[in-house]
Amino acid sequence: MTSAETVKEEPGREFMSAVKGRREQDRKEWAAYWNIRWKEVENSFVGKYSYYTNRFLDWPVTWFRENIVERLHDKHKMPYYHRKISRVPEIDECGVNDRICLFEAEEQFRLDKLVDHYIRDVTFKTLFYLNSFVFPILYQRFTQCVRAEGYDHLYKCAKHVDDYENAELNFFIKYGELGSEQTVVACYMKQKHRLIWERRHPEIMEERKRAHEEHTENMNKDKFNMHFWIKDNIYRKKQDYPPGLFFGPNWDGIKLPTEGDHPISRDWRYYQKLEEEPDFDKPNYPKKWNEMAKAAKEAKDQLKMANNGTNENNNNGGTNGNGAANGNAKNGISLQEKGHRAMIIKEYRLVLPMTVDEYQIGQLFSVAEASRQETGGGEGVQVLRNEPFEGESLFNGQFSSGQYTHKIYHFDSKVPSLLRAIMPKGSMSVHEHAWNAYPYCKTELTNPDFMKDSFFIRIETIHLNDRGTTENALCLTTDMLNKREVVRIDIANDKEFINAADIREDTKPSTFHSERTGRGPLLPSWQTNCEPVMCAYKLVTINFKWFGFQKLVETFVQKQYPRLFCKFHRELFCWMDRWYGLTLIEIRLIEEETQRALDEMRSTGNPRGMTA
Repeated sequence: MTSAETVKEEPGREFMSAVKGRREQDRKEWAAYWNIRWKEVENSFVGKYSYYTNRFLDWPVTWFRENIVERLHDKHKMPYYHRKISRVPEIDECGVNDRICLFEAEEQFRLDKLVDHYIRDVTFKTLFYLNSFVFPILYQRFTQCVRAEGYDHLYKCAKHVDDYENAELNFFIKYGELGSEQTVVACYMKQKHRLIWERRHPEIMEERKRAHEEHTENMNKDKFNMHFWIKDNIYRKKQDYPPGLFFGPNWDGIKLPTEGDHPISRDWRYYQKLEEEPDFDKPNYPKKWNEMAKAAKEAKDQLKMANNGTNENNNNGGTNGNGAANGNAKNGISLQEKGHRAMIIKEYRLVLPMTVDEYQIGQLFSVAEASRQETGGGEGVQVLRNEPFEGESLFNGQFSSGQYTHKIYHFDSKVPSLLRAIMPKGSMSVHEHAWNAYPYCKTELTNPDFMKDSFFIRIETIHLNDRGTTENALCLTTDMLNKREVVRIDIANDKEFINAADIREDTKPSTFHSERTGRGPLLPSWQTNCEPVMCAYKLVTINFKWFGFQKLVETFVQKQYPRLFCKFHRELFCWMDRWYGLTLIEIRLIEEETQRALDEMRSTGNPRGMTA
């Protein structure tokens, strides 16, 4: 049938409403019922008697319903919400000067938007003004399913989540970014330009389709990721990212007004690339306000740096001053600033059968190799910067140059399911800033996109040619020495810190023998007899300031770091034949190649490596 053809009604056939259709279906079902009853009893005298008796008793009831009750119902019109009402013309059917048609289309657009909003979401503010108890229908279905099935069987609620996500996406496609006062004409033109953009960018549409199908398949396989949709799932409301408060007594001073309004969404690519409009996410605040806020923030930062400098001078006068903790504010956050009373401090000591110079090459090689094993499926290591640095004061000013790296660790699937359920999307990406001034190294782990100053881990490492007998290798203060807990890690012990999944025959120090150096295997009491020998002293400081989750997160981190250190150094020792004899220049070439490979591996395959 072509688009120009029309459907012709059969002669003598009237329009059948939904009520009449149900009546007709009911009569057909009763006719089929009596037909079956007759076939069952047509060869039995008693059965025929029962059949005709029932038909005789049923006849007056049926006649009264069809000739009295139904006619009375048809005499009175049904309520408007039960009758079939034709819609007003759409905007594309209206003439340019047809004011009545344009008005009707505008009112129909506003009504459709209101209904779609009620189905998708109803905010508390809307409920207050309406003075009703309307709930978001689709979201309520999901919450009821979760209560019925429990959080251990969330995959059974995948259908409800899919319905909610589709409604959210369709609502945004039609009404998103139009504002409450936009007209149906603006909506129509938006749809037009969106369709044009989709046709011009089929590769992006294919990628979005693939990602959505993968997400749906994962939900059906009990791989439920609540963070895909809990933040308005498909897009993020701009009002959820307000600018900084830049006036009055409640000014927080964290960010400027121009730092508000984050990009709208990771999934809005199908409509428009945000990078093509650099001013899209900049609010139109008066220029004077931005200048006032910027000046106030600079003054506050200068005062903060001055206070840090005073603390540095006071602490450097002591015998055991912690230079790494109270040093340059650019490289770290002081213990006074972070409130060290809430911190957990542990010092891990790892004895290794090699020299300090050999360890430098082995560590850099093993970091590159381990990064490959932990990257894939959208997770793993992302190297942003890897460059030399100079002029930084580290470890009481003893070191000032080395190699600086900035990495991002993506590990959504590597944390316990309980943490994934309570932490929103984006909170599982950790930024690592490392200053490697070998034999001293300082590493800082933060989550600037979500937790900001509420989460902080610092790892300070010094490498010495001893057997782990130096009691204050990192020059800690007396207060920190009292809080510190020393943990000794034996890399040859298969039962102390690592999991069974971490044990592999090719990285087992108790059986490995190096062909190039003749070292190994590491037998009992090897730490007191081996030569050469060195020790890595690692001071781990944890600060987590979320009330209610401190114990949970701190326990998790305490359990993972000894396992991570043990596994990494077992591999470092067993890979000795691969890195022994390499120069530092060759290591830098390996790092550059690894950085390029990680960018490719992270976008393909499945998640790899350790899991909690």
